[in-house]
Amino acid sequence: MRNPQLAVLWARLSEMMEEICRDMVKVKDEVGYWRYEIPRRPAIDGLPTRPQSPFGAVAAQSKHVGIYLLHVHHAPHIIDGLPAEIIARKKGRSMFAFSDEEDPAIEHVPLLILAAYDYCVAQGFLSAPTDA
Repeated sequence: MRNPQLAVLWARLSEMMEEICRDMVKVKDEVGYWRYEIPRRPAIDGLPTRPQSPFGAVAAQSKHVGIYLLHVHHAPHIIDGLPAEIIARKKGRSMFAFSDEEDPAIEHVPLLILAAYDYCVAQGFLSAPTDA
């Protein structure tokens, strides 16, 4: 972990990502960096095979913890309508930066991740979530 002072913030954000991405493949599982990919889909019902592909990550950097969501880069409209507090954390095309454990925007992180997840479901990259 680049900055141990961000460990608690990273753990909190990682738990939120893990809850939503539990059906995905965790391809990086290190303290300070978790990365998820959409599972490979075999050819079924006339649909072509879809290879395993990136979804998102939670990574502790030197000054912030970033939530990276690839599909926000490809389809920026998926975050339209999210609370202004979470939109204000967007840095670059697909990263949302947090540096304070008390940041009120953190409560909206699940909505952010779900927006990307729901987009992937709508595009047929993922199956609709199952209640577990």
